[in-house]
Amino acid sequence: MDNVRIDLSAVADIDPEQIGRRAGIAPRRPPAMGSETVLEGALRAYAATGATGAGIVRDALAFSESPTTSVAFVGSIRRAPVRPHRDWTIAVGPSVSAAAGAGAGFSGGLYFWNKTPSGEIGFFGSASFVAMTNIGASVVGQGTYYFGSAPDCLAGTSLVVGIDVGPPGRIITGGGYLVFSPNPVQLIGISFALGVGVSALPVNLNVQLSRTWIRPI
Repeated sequence: MDNVRIDLSAVADIDPEQIGRRAGIAPRRPPAMGSETVLEGALRAYAATGATGAGIVRDALAFSESPTTSVAFVGSIRRAPVRPHRDWTIAVGPSVSAAAGAGAGFSGGLYFWNKTPSGEIGFFGSASFVAMTNIGASVVGQGTYYFGSAPDCLAGTSLVVGIDVGPPGRIITGGGYLVFSPNPVQLIGISFALGVGVSALPVNLNVQLSRTWIRPI
């Protein structure tokens, strides 16, 4: 990932406070002594096996050693400015959800926090309450770019607003999402997903109240 261009012009008037609720974010707990070395070694061993998901793990490890990217914004969201930041975080992994107007979703995977001096890799897991204008279920691969650190942006509670699209019946489905912090209301990330699913309608608007836990390695 070398260059990312984010156009917010079409969602300039969205008001996250009207579609979510404020929630607190739990403080981060430091990892246990030696756990980073042990878990990173295990990840490298798995990446070398060529098993399912090994490519994603290998790419994440390689990216952590030489992270390079730049982000440019076009436009802004008036009621939720982009969070001021120096660091950035990327999270990738599978996501499963099912809802009939309302439902639940779960996701997990690896994250990389581009912090000084060498970055941080870890695991994350999320549970979400989902409200949607559709009936359906999906299993997707999802990637999220956060405008800040993993403890501040990825961990804790967030509000996710997005659109899912796909052909009628939805054998293949994809979506794009905006991630907001609840207090103060700020845009803290963007997310994209692609996978398989079934639904009653080809286009769906969904809102998720998500809780995420992280564990550095």
